Amino acid sequence: MYDAFGNGARLRYLNRRTRKDEVTKFSPSFGVHAGLIPDPNWPPVQFPDNSVAMQRKHRRVACTFSLQVDGKKTVVNGDVSVGGAMFLLATSLAAPEVTIEIRGHSALARILSSNIRGQAVAHHAQFVDPEEGAKVWKALTSAK
Repeated sequence: MYDAFGNGARLRYLNRRTRKDEVTKFSPSFGVHAGLIPDPNWPPVQFPDNSVAMQRKHRRVACTFSLQVDGKKTVVNGDVSVGGAMFLLATSLAAPEVTIEIRGHSALARILSSNIRGQAVAHHAQFVDPEEGAKVWKALTSAK
């Protein structure tokens, strides 16, 4: 059985330290600092400037809410933030604005863009009036 604290372990350590081989004395950190080995962590990782995650100002909450388009109400799935909402529909909307309603509070939202997500079309909308959007957000996040 191996004895980590016996004389054999100490001799192995001393023999390793007194070895004259240049390869065993070479330190990888010395190689990086001396420029002999390229540093894998340099340059540091940078996020792209046009990333959607970098532009996000407010937290999103996934939920189901009512959407009113041209007087017709529809229940949709999506997510809502203080600034706007994203919702999924089967087809693309032609209307430039929709009304989003959550727990009796509603706000007008302007559709900024739409893109295909699987079998549905995702619509990204921004609240026209920030105060009305804040009321919808408060209705969503408050416990009732």
